[in-house]
Amino acid sequence: MTHFGLFDSGIGGLTVLRRVVTAFPGCEYSYVGDSARAPYGGRPYEELWQINKGIIEFLISRGVNHLIMACNTSCSQFLDVIRKEYDLPVTGIVTSIPELVDEAFKRVVVMATQATVNTHAYRSMIMAKDPSIEVIELACPTLVPIIERGEFNLDDLAEVNRALNEAIIFDPSHIVMGCTHYPFLEEIWRETCPKGVTLVNPADGIVKALSGIEIKGGEKQGKIEYYVSGNETRFQDIIESDLVLGSSPTRFWLTCAL
Repeated sequence: MTHFGLFDSGIGGLTVLRRVVTAFPGCEYSYVGDSARAPYGGRPYEELWQINKGIIEFLISRGVNHLIMACNTSCSQFLDVIRKEYDLPVTGIVTSIPELVDEAFKRVVVMATQATVNTHAYRSMIMAKDPSIEVIELACPTLVPIIERGEFNLDDLAEVNRALNEAIIFDPSHIVMGCTHYPFLEEIWRETCPKGVTLVNPADGIVKALSGIEIKGGEKQGKIEYYVSGNETRFQDIIESDLVLGSSPTRFWLTCAL
């Protein structure tokens, strides 16, 4: 059976997990949310690599046989290294974006962490699919801490809308939510996003990419294991609010030091 391992710097990767579990309900899943060390976007390369390596080896110890890079910052910096270092299939959130690019993409704003923007990974992947697409990369370093905290005040809401408005200035056809935390803001952003601007969740690209390979799942629904390094209450609130497929899969909950 396919046992997917996903990780992120906190709750963001849960937005990816939801999409993948919906598409492949008969598989097993292990998810690591490293909230204790969020956000990843401003961490030095070597420090972040050691964090990634530790989490990946933890997931492998849990029996994972297919890794999903559900963190844009990690995927944009380490995907090639991880594929060389570990003998298991790896599907990346950034490298799956071409699955979603079509003729409607004209001018794209990628909202992401500073680390992801610095790699120009999204721009490279989108323009490799269609060089005529204009891609603007916009660093939004203030958003992940707000989303991780989960309690919006008026200042937080103003900052969330300010970030969106900065993207809208470029008159985009599409806005790519280039951090897996950002889909938590999608409902807020849709209220003010101009008509004709499409918000893109790259997790949909992961599902399309996985649909093209052999996935082994059982007839019954699989199970999900959650591991979190901090902010356990926030994780429990999200999971119990049915963000990840209600109460259908069997769940295990463990707090761990990573």
